[in-house]
Amino acid sequence: MHLSFLSTVGKKSKEIGLILEVWLHKLGKKSPP
Repeated sequence: MHLSFLSTVGKKSKEIGLILEVWLHKLGKKSPP
């Protein structure tokens, strides 16, 4: 049970990381360098 919980958290953090990466990329395109 504990391992499955950790794997779920890992998947969620990966998804959040991808979303943040895309969001920051869009933000960087909008704002001047």
